[in-house]
Amino acid sequence: MIQTVLSIILRILAVFGIGLLCITGLLLAVVLLAFFVPLRYGGNFSKDGSSMRFSVKASWLLRLIRIKAVYEKELVIRAFILFFKVYDSGKPKKEKKKKRKRKEERPARQESAKAAPADITEPAVPEQIPETVSEPQEPDGTDEPGETPGKISVFERIRQFIKNCICKIKNIYDKIRDILQNIRYYVELIREEETAALFRTCKARLWKILRSVLPRKLRADLVIGTGSPDTTGYCMALAGILYPHLGRFVNIEPDFEKTIFEGQIYFKGQITSFVILLQAVKFYFDKDLRKFIRKLKREES
Repeated sequence: MIQTVLSIILRILAVFGIGLLCITGLLLAVVLLAFFVPLRYGGNFSKDGSSMRFSVKASWLLRLIRIKAVYEKELVIRAFILFFKVYDSGKPKKEKKKKRKRKEERPARQESAKAAPADITEPAVPEQIPETVSEPQEPDGTDEPGETPGKISVFERIRQFIKNCICKIKNIYDKIRDILQNIRYYVELIREEETAALFRTCKARLWKILRSVLPRKLRADLVIGTGSPDTTGYCMALAGILYPHLGRFVNIEPDFEKTIFEGQIYFKGQITSFVILLQAVKFYFDKDLRKFIRKLKREES
């Protein structure tokens, strides 16, 4: 009898353990998919005269989850899970329920208006309380004529003015001295070799994050003009600086006479959350970065 009871308990525990392992395995699979499966995105933009259109698409997990946003005259956003449409902002809203509620409220208002009492009671007028007239007080005769109490002499006023000016000048000098000391401290902190090495490592980590987020394919054919030749020239100089990073598929033509922004842009890329999470963990556990932050706050290490 005892053996059968123990065998039943062991079987129940085995089934419970197998179920728990399956649940943890599914959760681990979902976490790994979220970290390692990239979120793919893409879009295009076109503008010709007054007409403008752009569309952005994003998909995840082999296009099982998709989101699309299109703007031509108005913004329309649609979301899909598998083959089912979950959200559609362009779908017309149903107003039948609102109309029914309004029709039901109208007879209720009419009945309440008929059931209201016809007699209207006049508000009671409060009784007027006679005002008491205070008698004028007689002078005590303590103040002598010709003397004003609390009068300050001219020399005392000049002395107080000079004293206030000296205090203000001293406070301004102390503030300027503190500002100069802070500037000197932070300049020396930035010039340290440890700070320079920290900036290089942080720059490399940030570049890894940007490279994982920025589009991998970019094509553009644009005509840009600000209406002023100098600012248009500045924009073209900035485009020339960014040309090695933008690639040879980006073509920008300047217009030095009028204000214009026309053309087409196509981009496509992907975002992997594991790369961002890995760099964030490195930032968090970096001892040099924590030491630098303590120095910025002037905390004792």
